[in-house]
Parts: sequence; structure tokens; C-alpha cells
Amino acid sequence: MDGNDDHRAKMERLRRWEADQRRAQQTQGLQREAAQRKRRKAHRGLIVGRIGTVLIAAGVLVALTHMLRHLAYNPRGLEDVTAGYPAAAALVVVGLIMLGRR
Repeated sequence: MDGNDDHRAKMERLRRWEADQRRAQQTQGLQREAAQRKRRKAHRGLIVGRIGTVLIAAGVLVALTHMLRHLAYNPRGLEDVTAGYPAAAALVVVGLIMLGRR
């Protein structure tokens, strides 16, 4: 019976080793997926941040252009309301919101 018990013990160790290997492979797969998600999130944050910066720059450009136009002549009506400081402020605010989300 000693040989039979020895064989059972070896088979049990083999089963445990195989189970450990499966768990290790699953864990490694989950770790790879987590690393990919982390990289995608960082990349998305970089893109959102750059878009936010571009929107802020566009808002400042619109405000400066509007100020220069006021120096040249006095725009009236819809142009002053839509293409002026409110549009510049909206661009800057949206850009700042995007920078805050990255």
C-alpha cells in the first residue's frame, strides 16, 4: 500500500500545481487587462487635456480679436453678442472643464 499512497500523494501534488498554474495565468491575464485600461485612461486624459488647452487658447484669441475690433469700430447687434466676449468666455470655460477632467 505504500507505493499506492505515494502515487496518490504525487497525483495530489500535481493537481495542486496545475491549479496553481491556472490561477497564476488568470491573475497575469487580469493584470495585463488592468495595465491596458490604465494606459488607455492615461492616453484619454492626455487627449482631453490637449483639447482643453486648445479651447482655452481659442477663447483667448477670440477675446483678443474682439477687443481689437472694438478699437477699430464698434460692432453692433448679433455680432457683438455671439462673436464677442461671451463666445470667448464659453470656450475658456469649456476648456477649463476639460482640463479638470483629465
